[in-house]
Parts: sequence; C-alpha cells; structure tokens
Amino acid sequence: MDGGAGRGNNSGRNVLPRYKFGKTLGIGSFGKVKLVVHTLTGLKVAIKILDRQSIDDCEAEKVRREIHIMRQLFHPHVVRLFEVIETPSHVYVVMEYMNSGELFYYLTENGKLHEDEARRFFQQIISGVEYCHRHLVVHRDLKPENLLLDAQHNVKIADFGLGNIMRDGHFLKTSCGSPNYAAPESGVYPIANHLSESARDLISRILVVDPMQRISIPEIRRHPWFQKHLPLYIAIPSPCVFNRREKVDIDTLKDMVRMGFDVREVVASIQNHLQNEENMDHVQTYIQSVSHGQNNWTLGFKSQASPRETMLDVLKIFHSLNVKWKRIGHYNMKCLWRSSSSRYSVSTAEIPIKSDNAIKFEIQFDMVDIGKESNMSAEKMR
Repeated sequence: MDGGAGRGNNSGRNVLPRYKFGKTLGIGSFGKVKLVVHTLTGLKVAIKILDRQSIDDCEAEKVRREIHIMRQLFHPHVVRLFEVIETPSHVYVVMEYMNSGELFYYLTENGKLHEDEARRFFQQIISGVEYCHRHLVVHRDLKPENLLLDAQHNVKIADFGLGNIMRDGHFLKTSCGSPNYAAPESGVYPIANHLSESARDLISRILVVDPMQRISIPEIRRHPWFQKHLPLYIAIPSPCVFNRREKVDIDTLKDMVRMGFDVREVVASIQNHLQNEENMDHVQTYIQSVSHGQNNWTLGFKSQASPRETMLDVLKIFHSLNVKWKRIGHYNMKCLWRSSSSRYSVSTAEIPIKSDNAIKFEIQFDMVDIGKESNMSAEKMR
C-alpha cells in the first residue's frame, strides 16, 4: 500500500508541477490525503490521492458521487472542492485545507464545551446542512469526525462519500452512516443536566422519533437558543453570498498573470467550471426524462389537516379501491393495487413481488413548515 501511495506522490509532482507536496494528513483504504502548498500563491490545500488499482467498482462509485456533490456546493461551512485531476493511474482531488482538524479531536482534547461555543458550532452546522438540503443534497453521515475546523475554528462539513441527491417522490433505501450517530429512531439519548433549559428543549425536540412531530430546520432557526448571538450572515444570508456562479474579476486576473499563470488557462478554468455545472443540469434532466420514460412517475399533494387525519383519509380511499398496504416506517407505506378482475389474497404483513397486472407504489408523508401542512408524495414502483 505504501509503495503504491509513494508512486502516486511522484506522479503527482509531475501532474501537479505548481504544487509542493508536504506531510501526509491521513491514509484511507485506497489512497492518501497530502498537505500541499501552491508554489505561486502559497495557499495550502489538501489533495486526496486515489489509486485507481486499489478502488473497486463500489468504491469508485462512492468517489464519483462525492465529487459530483461537492462540485455543486459553495458555502462557508462546507469544505470546498477546487479541482479534480485524473490520470490513468490516479485521481487527485484538490480540496480546501482545514488546519485545525476534526471536531472529534477538538472535543476529545478540550472536553465539555461552553454552551456559547457549542451554539456557535451548531449554528454553523445548521447553516451548512440547510444549504445542502436546498440543493437536494443529503450527507447521511454527519458526525464530529466529518466536521472539520479551520484556523479560526469555523466548522465545515466534509466527506460526502455517503451523500446522495434527493428527488421529490424518490426515497433512498440504503441504511448507511455510523451506528453511534444514528437517527433518533435507533435509540434513547439522556439529555445532560448541566445544559440550560432552552438547550434541553431544543435537543429534546430534535430527537423526537416521529418525523412528523420532529422540529424542522426553519423551526430550529427560530428557536430562542439558536437565535442567541446569531451571526448576521447566518441569520439573513444574502442570495449572492452562496452563489456558485463565479465571474471573472479583471484585477484578480491581472494579479494571477503577474504571478506566472497563463491568462488563457485561468479564463478556461473558470469557464470550464461553469460549463461543468451546465452539463450537470443537462445530465439531471436526461436522467429524469429517462425515468419518466420507464414509467416511474411521481405525484403528491398537500393538506392542512393533521398527519393522522390525512393518513386516515388516504387509508379510507385505499380500502375503497381495494389497495393493500404495509407500513415500513412512520408515515411511509408500500402499496399494491390490482384490478377487480384479479383474484388474490394479500396480507398487510407481506406484499407479493411478482405480478402481471398489479401496480406497486410507495407513499411518504412529510411535514412542510409553512402552515404546518402535511405533504404526501407517491412513487410508482411497478
């Protein structure tokens, strides 16, 4: 493994001549993360060196998904991806360097945090998570090990290897993440007595098992504990602050040329970044059209009734239409409908998979913040 990584470093120096390789920051199952200095600007970055020979198809898909996600994100509390360089033997992922390391080690070394410091971290994490969700990105492995600190001890979300892109009406099925940081459905959390009453209230509302009753991010933002000492850029984010569209600044361009950069390379790099975003939009549109072509459609509706009342209304309609169902989670069910001419028997405990003239679909109820409406979406499965 060390030999392969060493060869990667040598080839990296040839592929990235403007970078000076430094110490190893970490070692993974299929590569290393190196501290690297850009020789012209002095900027420190972290480069993940991935050995293609050490990556199987599953791991390669994870890497592709992480790169695809990070290319779409530009936020002060999300680790930034600068560029990706590929060779026949290696992939070099150039990312923002976080010199204060993991939040996990910070907590280990410093012990219990003062509530004001914990609040500052939490405000930044919520800001980053909310931004990801607005871009339909779910991280699925948030934990102190994947929250990195910069020199000013600002938190930034990292490692989107288990992340994914959500689409309305489509539900992720994979159980992933770290058991010790699992969702509240997986265990009971005793709230520490030393916390303030406001903090205890917020934590208890976040860890509600029922997702329809659990506090949402907009509600977290309005909570008195979150509002205290809230930075203005988080309280009222400007639309341009997190805009991913980068424009060419003439003065900056001139400075880079004076440092030795080729003006055509700089402009092409910026244009390529924008073009990549446009290509992603085309790819997503294509995928959606293919999915619709395969007859995988989605639909949904909103109701101002309570989740329980909405569910009862839906089940009454299902009963009248002879739809069979089984519950697979809170306000989440798999359903099966066959025409009245078909003769069959289905229990609510198990739905048969094989069927010639049946329609299988799944329904999911979600809570939207405005007006406390219940939102139901359904996905056709077969």
